[in-house]
Amino acid sequence: MKILFVVNVDWFFISHRLCIAEAAIAKGYSVHVGTRITSYANAQLLRDRGLYVHNIPFDRSASPFGLTKAIFTLFCVYLSVKPQLVHLVTSQAVIIGGFLAKFLNINSVVFSISGLGHVFLGSSFLSKVRRIVVLNLYKMAFSSPNKLIIFQNSNDLSILSEACQLNDAELLLLNGSGVDLDKFRPSPLPKSGPPVVLMASRLIKSKGVYDFVEASRILRSRGLCAEFWLAGRPDSDNPLSIDLSLVLGWQNQGLIKYLGDRPDLHKIIPKCYLFVLPSFYPEGLPKVLCEAAACGRPIITTSLPGCSECVDHCKSGFLVPPREPILLADCISTIINNKDLAASMGTQSRIKASSSFSQSLIVEKHLESYSKLHQST
Repeated sequence: MKILFVVNVDWFFISHRLCIAEAAIAKGYSVHVGTRITSYANAQLLRDRGLYVHNIPFDRSASPFGLTKAIFTLFCVYLSVKPQLVHLVTSQAVIIGGFLAKFLNINSVVFSISGLGHVFLGSSFLSKVRRIVVLNLYKMAFSSPNKLIIFQNSNDLSILSEACQLNDAELLLLNGSGVDLDKFRPSPLPKSGPPVVLMASRLIKSKGVYDFVEASRILRSRGLCAEFWLAGRPDSDNPLSIDLSLVLGWQNQGLIKYLGDRPDLHKIIPKCYLFVLPSFYPEGLPKVLCEAAACGRPIITTSLPGCSECVDHCKSGFLVPPREPILLADCISTIINNKDLAASMGTQSRIKASSSFSQSLIVEKHLESYSKLHQST
């Protein structure tokens, strides 16, 4: 079987879907990926892993010219590759790829909904209009007769299944893209030096970066001895991206230690005492929370869909309302000042990761789905 993955950008495919592609190759499938290539190194990595790589100029600004170029390029890739199954990941790929798959009569289509994105964030009239438009685009994109739609949380599943009138047989709920439990291993909480509070994400406002920094400011004023580490990079294509100069300013004030973009989180997380992600972004299921859980760390995140699935409240961590830095600071203080609670939460995090977030299980579910969908054509 020939499979074509379509994803908006290469680094996201590498971090979240490459393991699935490699497993498909191991089963003898011919695997292609259509994505926006951001560096020669990323393209070469994908080729070295056995994938055929096609550069699709996805434009996240959604300009008419950029969209037209992406649609035409993906149309040509569909024609040249002639895939028996396409797996569409991220909203632009899902919508454009879904339309083209229907138009070209692609046999089998898998849609992955990895969060609903910023269009579902605002409450203004214009935001509501945008949501209606996007929901209708999803409905039209999901028109292929032989399809499977994979969700990462039940809230997204409920919204889209109702809006797009989907059948239960077409839906699958999986816990994100999984985490490598051998790479992200549990370790004892650090006993020496100031406790480290770690946050790792794209540096955009909706990930709760400002709340993280404000929590640091609050706890500093209370006299709590702790270090706040921030890992990640600005997202220049995102209108909510945080300027790097602001981040460096926070570091100069002693509020945070900025680590930059770190591909080695499996080495960084064990150095922290607890992990924080105060996101109010419409997440799917944040992989970084699964990784922190696998490393056996207490987690504080928000009570919103996606994030809340990663934590058992008061057992493996705390769930706090979004945009509440005082409550965030209170929870951080509670964990740091209670070693037994921190250790217990860390243990429960690893148990949850082992039972719910195993990458091997998630990959196996994908391969089973591909086979069943292809056989049903």
